[in-house]
Amino acid sequence: MSDDRWLDASRRWLRLLLLFYPASFRSRMGEGLIAEYMGRCRVLLRERGRGALLRLWMRALADAARNGPAERVRPASSWPPRNGGTEWGRDVRLVVRRVLRAPVFAGSMIGTLTVGLGAFAVVFAVVHNVLLAPMPYDEPDDLYYVWRDYTAFFDLDRGWLGGTDVAELQRAGGMIEDAAALRVGQMSLSGRDDMNPVEIAVMATSPNLFDLLGVEPELGRGFAADEGGE
Repeated sequence: MSDDRWLDASRRWLRLLLLFYPASFRSRMGEGLIAEYMGRCRVLLRERGRGALLRLWMRALADAARNGPAERVRPASSWPPRNGGTEWGRDVRLVVRRVLRAPVFAGSMIGTLTVGLGAFAVVFAVVHNVLLAPMPYDEPDDLYYVWRDYTAFFDLDRGWLGGTDVAELQRAGGMIEDAAALRVGQMSLSGRDDMNPVEIAVMATSPNLFDLLGVEPELGRGFAADEGGE
């Protein structure tokens, strides 16, 4: 008989011995007891052979024959635990023993969980900040983007507004409290006279943008009303 068959026979023998115990004990502690004995069976079969395994079977039989009826007469513990920590303490000790027996598996499992939780945290942060969290402006639900539809002339359904259009929106009043102009483009800039210019993305706006959004610039200051051109 191969070692795997001996281990299967050991598991069946241990499940048979559990019949000495009451059903409540088997449902609460049966799997943990089998796991503990199976760990001993693997070690004895690998290091001492089948004779040592058979002796362990007999010791398990003696323990079950002694403790099983005693557990039926006077249970050593009840569910839920009276002291609030009996079940948790036993489960923690069982987990620690299993981890110490398979450190490679435990390390790979912990590493996988760490990577998975880290990736989930990154994805959640992106989804929350981009889709769920409100924009960091004053009354963001009252902000609207306005464009002009040019499809009657050429293929552009979201085109720009002219300066006169923005000025009319600013003077409209009523539901429109204020309007700011935005224009995104590319510009070549250099930090010093002896440096080559670099093309970067820039945004031009009317001076009232920060007041309209209800925020302060991260650096420097905002614009004065007389600093805007035509």
